[in-house]
Formats: sequence, structure tokens, C-alpha cells
Amino acid sequence: MKRWLAVLLACGCGTPISALTTRKDVMTAMGPITVCTVPKQAADAETVAHALEAAAPKVARWGALSTPVELYLMPSHRDLEWAAHRHGYGWLRAWAQYDDVLLQAPSTWSTHEHDVGELLAHELTHCVMYQKSATPRDWALKAIPLWFREGMASWTAEQGHRWMSLEDLARVYEEGPGADPIADADALYQERSAAVYAASHYAFSFLMNRYGAPAVEKVMAGMAQGEPFDAAFREGVGLETARFVAEFRRYIVWRAFRGSGRSVRPQP
Repeated sequence: MKRWLAVLLACGCGTPISALTTRKDVMTAMGPITVCTVPKQAADAETVAHALEAAAPKVARWGALSTPVELYLMPSHRDLEWAAHRHGYGWLRAWAQYDDVLLQAPSTWSTHEHDVGELLAHELTHCVMYQKSATPRDWALKAIPLWFREGMASWTAEQGHRWMSLEDLARVYEEGPGADPIADADALYQERSAAVYAASHYAFSFLMNRYGAPAVEKVMAGMAQGEPFDAAFREGVGLETARFVAEFRRYIVWRAFRGSGRSVRPQP
């Protein structure tokens, strides 16, 4: 039994996983996924099954699952928070690990299958990345930074339209120490998730535009061979992680996305 599920059963908080007795096997472009729900949420299972048809091909660009994924539909947001051990994250809708995805039942937050498919593409990208980079025993030990994890997932799911503009992100950076959504991502994640996700998405886009998908593949391959993230990134991309992050910060703060590469300050 998966670690988080065992803890949930032990504490008796929220809906127990043992109640998710309805199972639906879905074969996708990236591999087999089992959708688990409570009996009364069969409609949610159907929504997810249909949404997977659109989501899986996007994720499959990175390869197939090496281990089947079990997708648990949590009946409420409270159930999701308890299962994911993330309390006070009102914006959270899903949580992924190596071969599990917790998803808040779509009927409780969206009526649009497109939104569900987008979120599933995001979460399943996490699963593929972990499986291509590690084993079930060491995937959480690779020290993969939040910007890379969330950026790769957001880029793959084509979620750029959900985040703030590059100009708005530049203004976040200019708030000063403690407001860097890459360097301070873990501290900002709960309260300023919009800035963290935006920075992650744009940073990964910056990585793809400059170094391409082969570099990302090399980073994952390096981790699969036993290296931690920073070492794998240095070998796969050709520069230190810190240097890449500094380059991205300059790109944003100097407004290089406007074309000049010079810092642009508002007129008095």
C-alpha cells in the first residue's frame, strides 16, 4: 500500500482510501491508469477517463510510464488535503507522486472537461518525470527543484495562459529580498502560488527555448543513473543550476522578453 494511503487509513481523517472501491482501468497513450472512486462518483470517473484522452498524448512526448499509475478521486477538498498532507492550500486540486495521483473530484471544482484534462496532463507529467529520473525508492531524494518540477508540468500541459504576464513577474522580482519566486519558491509556495507557478513555467520555457528537449532528457537520464539533480543538470545542460537561474532572473528583470535586453523602468 502506498505510503500516503497507509497514513490516511491509520489516522482515520477524511474519506478513507478503502472507500474508493470502484475501479476503472484506462489505457492511454502513456500507459495504463486506474481511476479509483467511491461508487456514487461514477460520473467523475467518466469525466476523468474522457479527459485522459486529451491529456495523455501531451505527456507521452516525454515517454511512457514504466509503472502503472493509480489515480484516486478524493470526494472533497478536505479529503485531498488530508491525503496529501497539505493543509491550508485552498487552491490545491491534485497531488502527484511516483505512481499515484490524488485528484479532487472534478464535480466539486469544474464543469469543463478541458480544465480537468489540463490538470491531469500537469500531474501525470510529474509521474513520468519521477519514473524516468529515479526508482520508487529514491525518487524523492533527487532534490529536483520546485521550478523544474512545476515548470515541466505546466509547460507540458500548456498552462501558460493561466499565469501572470512576464511583466507582472518582473515586478514580483523587484519587490526585493525574499520575493524571488525561483530562489524562494518553497517559502512562497503556499501564499503566493501564482508567482511561483508563473516563474516555474517561464523558467522551463526559457530552458526549452535555449537548450531544447534533448537537454531535459539528459537531465532525467543523469538522475536515473544515480546523480542528484544539480549534477545531472550540469552534465545535461552544460552549466550549473545556479547559473541558469541567474540567467533567467536577468532575462526577467532586464525585460529581455521585450527585445532590447535592457532594464526598463517606469517614468516618474
